[in-house]
Amino acid sequence: MLQLTEIIDPWNAAEQNTIITGNCELSQLPRLSGMVIEPTGNVQCKVRFFQENYRHCITVQIWGTVHVACQRCLGLIETSLKTEVLLALVANYAAMDTLPNIYEPLIVMDRKIKVLNIVEDEILLALPDFPVHEIDKDCVIINN
Repeated sequence: MLQLTEIIDPWNAAEQNTIITGNCELSQLPRLSGMVIEPTGNVQCKVRFFQENYRHCITVQIWGTVHVACQRCLGLIETSLKTEVLLALVANYAAMDTLPNIYEPLIVMDRKIKVLNIVEDEILLALPDFPVHEIDKDCVIINN
C-alpha cells in the first residue's frame, strides 16, 4: 500500500486507479509551518489517481483542523479545512491551454511527484487569506 510520503509516477498511478489515503502530519509540511501557529496535529487525506476523458487525473480531498493566527490580535484561530480539487496531469505549459475549466493543471515534467507535496499545496490554497476571529469578543486586542 502506497503512503503519502512516497515519490511516484502519477501517470502510471492514474492508469492503475491508485488511491492513497491516510493522516498527514502537519509537522511534515515545511511550507505550511510559516502559515500556522502550531504545526502539530494532522489532517485526513485521500488522493485518487485515475483516467477520465483521455486525461490522467487526480482528486485530492483534505479535511481536518489547523491553527492559524488572527490578523487583528495574533491570537489562535482553529480553522476547519475541507477541500476537494480535481487536477489533470500535463507534461508542459502548452498543454495547460487545452484543459477544460473543470480541471486544475498539475505540471509533471519528469514523471515523478511526491504525493505529500500535492497535499501541502492544496492545504496552503485552502487556508484563509486573511484570518480573523468571527466574533469580536474573541479578539484579544479588542477586549483589552
